[in-house]
Amino acid sequence: MNAASSHTVDFFLGATTPAGFKGYFEPLRREPGMQMVLIKSGPGCGKSTLMKRLAQQADQCGEPVERIHCASDPDSLDGVIFVAQRRAIVDATAPHTLEPDAPGADEVVVSLYHTINAAALHTHAEEVKALFARNTALRTRAARYIASAGSLLLDSRRAEACCSDFDKVRRYVKRLCARLLPRTENSGSEELRLLSAVTPKGEVFYQGTVQALADKCIVFRDDYGAVSRLLLELIRAEALTRGYHLITCPCAMHPEDTIDHLLIPELRLAFLTDNRWHPVRLPISSMTTMPSSSVKMPSARPSSVNPMPCTVRSPVRNTSA
Repeated sequence: MNAASSHTVDFFLGATTPAGFKGYFEPLRREPGMQMVLIKSGPGCGKSTLMKRLAQQADQCGEPVERIHCASDPDSLDGVIFVAQRRAIVDATAPHTLEPDAPGADEVVVSLYHTINAAALHTHAEEVKALFARNTALRTRAARYIASAGSLLLDSRRAEACCSDFDKVRRYVKRLCARLLPRTENSGSEELRLLSAVTPKGEVFYQGTVQALADKCIVFRDDYGAVSRLLLELIRAEALTRGYHLITCPCAMHPEDTIDHLLIPELRLAFLTDNRWHPVRLPISSMTTMPSSSVKMPSARPSSVNPMPCTVRSPVRNTSA
């Protein structure tokens, strides 16, 4: 696992999953008030470099930004979100192609195709085509590996669910939310982001984002996700009902039906899933310690992470079975 050490706000908006590529660029453009700049060009034309420089300039001006990384190359950017301005600039090319709904009104298209030196590339046409074909073959192979891993993870989750006490989970969530999420008069809302993804560098988890957005963490230790999946679904529903704005982070392996993490920046609070895909190792000095004696649950094996506030070990064993 590779973890970002800085306290910048970094996310993914797309990743290769067992079901193929899953992106959240469309939900981004549907966020209230969001204005989009769509960059079109081929690889190597400077899209990521342009966005990195814009993000750096915003940092220097003290403007909050979210850096959106490419899961195929985490060192490259797929986008930058300027939070206060409600504007975003994104790579609108495959596999997350975007076309403007209202060109010039809410969205602007910027083409960088003019930066391509076609004459120089033409002399290496066969070599370039071979490289593209090789890249496609490697991506296809990687997708097969991820699909196989996803199947094993899903089978393990189902086995874990058979010996889990979900009524206990529901009671725990009610107590937890009553203590941590006071009701507000606001309407709940959410943004969708990926805090982790499987990449050519391995599994990347942006711990620095958690440190930038939260002072308190509730960490659920769950290797396969049967219990944490329900925990986070229930917490999400409660938080929205109580009027909070959430950053909801789906699981990069099963994004359609599993949430891995929830961030509530308004409360500086995070709910995190800790497992071998994205181990949570945050400095305890940056967290607010919370009582955990009444919420610890039996585990099949001890947690391997450093002591954390309110660490809940799962699965929840059904002792009546």
